[in-house]
Amino acid sequence: MSTQYRTIRKDGNLNITLKKGIHISDLYHDLLKMSWWGFASMFTAVFFLTNAFFGLIYFFLPLDGFEGFQYQDGFQHYLESFFFSVQTFGTIGYGKIAPIGVAANLVVTFESYSSLFVVAVLTGLVFARFAKPHSKVLFSHHAVVREYDGVPCFMFRMANARQNYITDARVRVSLAIDDPKTKFRNFYDLKLERDSSPIFALSWSICHDIDIESPLHGLTADIWRARNAEIIVSFSGVDTTLSQLMHAKSSYIGDEVLYNHDFVDVLRRDKAGKVELIVENLSLVKNLN
Repeated sequence: MSTQYRTIRKDGNLNITLKKGIHISDLYHDLLKMSWWGFASMFTAVFFLTNAFFGLIYFFLPLDGFEGFQYQDGFQHYLESFFFSVQTFGTIGYGKIAPIGVAANLVVTFESYSSLFVVAVLTGLVFARFAKPHSKVLFSHHAVVREYDGVPCFMFRMANARQNYITDARVRVSLAIDDPKTKFRNFYDLKLERDSSPIFALSWSICHDIDIESPLHGLTADIWRARNAEIIVSFSGVDTTLSQLMHAKSSYIGDEVLYNHDFVDVLRRDKAGKVELIVENLSLVKNLN
């Protein structure tokens, strides 16, 4: 396992941690990018804490403000108050317990309003999370360097793992590398043989010629590691199913670049002449030595 620093992880996420926590100003954005497990856990906690709070209020209100309570005090009375809050919050209304006093009805009114707000926000967030486009663009685990017509070529592969196609697909590849003199991290765009495709449905081999003008020219495996070099890949295109712009990212560090290697074929035709994508072959390489 390589210990070289990378900006973009293989799964496309930033390898950066911002120590800021969750702020109200960015709450919507934070809730959208939160994992489903964290999202569900947060709203489960909100649900139970809210009902525990209102249940406590009902517990301390005078009993003559309600009708239907079976227990008059103690923990059983609080449980009844808690479950009455759950029924009010969820607009269930079994009818066993009912508020009859002004104070009790005011609390029920406020809780009903609060529940409408919470449910509306939760519904909008769940819809936004489901509607957010997620790409299933796969990247080969390794990149290779091999010669074509006497010119070394840096190459990696991509594949669309969904049963649809992406239009107006575009790829941008950059080299991030440390400058030993200034100690700054510099970025250089790599010129590609083809950086766009009208339709991306199967696989796509991204190639960059390492000529004398290439930022990769003279970059040996030792220099890759010494200068913390990283190839950053950014992909974008329009998902034809959702009609939305989607993105995907990945990266390659020195240990993931294989010299004098080439990729194994990833496409084949069946007996009917239909082209098939062999996803399992996406990262398979062969040694040319």
